[in-house]
Amino acid sequence: MGRSYVKLDKGLDYDAWCDGIRLGRNYVSEGKSHLLDMKLNDAAMGENGSELRLATPPPPASPATARLTAKVAALLPEQAPEASRSRIPWNIERARIPGTRTVKVEAIVNGQSVAEQTVTADGGLNDVAFDLKLDRSSWVALRIFPSSHSNPIS
Repeated sequence: MGRSYVKLDKGLDYDAWCDGIRLGRNYVSEGKSHLLDMKLNDAAMGENGSELRLATPPPPASPATARLTAKVAALLPEQAPEASRSRIPWNIERARIPGTRTVKVEAIVNGQSVAEQTVTADGGLNDVAFDLKLDRSSWVALRIFPSSHSNPIS
């Protein structure tokens, strides 16, 4: 089942949770993978309009570089089940790299996967970082497909 996780500054409060959704301070997951503290340079997801302004010179100059960072966690059993009977497509088991306990974390720019790293899905927090080349106005997100997806920073 899909869930929406919201970063709250204070304790759990329904109005604050709704405001967090409105501001984009959330990600979706089926509960076994998490994308925390995502930033593009100094712009944090869901803060200050989730916007990063980069000085990009006009073409044919080189594109601007931005650093995407986050803390990522995922949890899989050490061994894959013999046969998965799950018909639910939104499932961390489908993200498993065959024969391993790892999953891919992808940097998404304008809807396209542009870079990836693997993390061990043992439930521990992993720091991930991607240096992305941006040549135009873009939205940038993270995902573990098909288990979790962040809101974008643009």
